[in-house]
Amino acid sequence: MKGELQSSKEQLEQAQSDLSAWKFTPDSVTGKKLMSKCRALIQENQQLGKQLSQGRIAQLEAEIALQKKYSLELKGLQNEMSEYVLQMDEECEGMQGMVMHLKQKVKQLEAELKIAKSSQKQKKIQQNDEPRFMT
Repeated sequence: MKGELQSSKEQLEQAQSDLSAWKFTPDSVTGKKLMSKCRALIQENQQLGKQLSQGRIAQLEAEIALQKKYSLELKGLQNEMSEYVLQMDEECEGMQGMVMHLKQKVKQLEAELKIAKSSQKQKKIQQNDEPRFMT
């Protein structure tokens, strides 16, 4: 019986403790402690949120700066390539002019060669037709 009485007392104390924990009012000591802790946690959360957003903003600003730098590098490379392409185009035009000139020279030399061969043939024919005298 004493054991049951002791057990009942412990259950009663536990129940009263649970009941007082559930009796939350802003004016109670526990309530004031809880409200103070909640305010502190809310303030801490706000500060952490600001730090996170500032950190994210700083990160985004750094990324933008890198993208701008990369963009400027690409523009510089594009300008260099444009200049190079123009230079190559000018050289190509010069070479095309040289090729045309050499083609004309080849045609002219071929014509002269044809004339020279024809002339040489004519001379051989004339030499063969001339009577030869024996001495």
